[in-house]
Amino acid sequence: MKRPIAPCKDCKHRYVGCHIVCDKYIQFNHAMEIFREEKYRIQEENRIQNEIESRRKRMAATGQMYRKKKR
Repeated sequence: MKRPIAPCKDCKHRYVGCHIVCDKYIQFNHAMEIFREEKYRIQEENRIQNEIESRRKRMAATGQMYRKKKR
């Protein structure tokens, strides 16, 4: 996913407080929220995968079984 580009750069109609009423900025802000949510979701998935992998490596190094046997 590509990061949205702010519409404010080189805007001729820019003034203090214009973000409240600017339709382009409101759409950009919404797109940024979606971008951030996706970014955080991917980071969380990567964190979980890394944690699982590190646990597997630790268990293999110590000789412990990954899953306990059922009795």
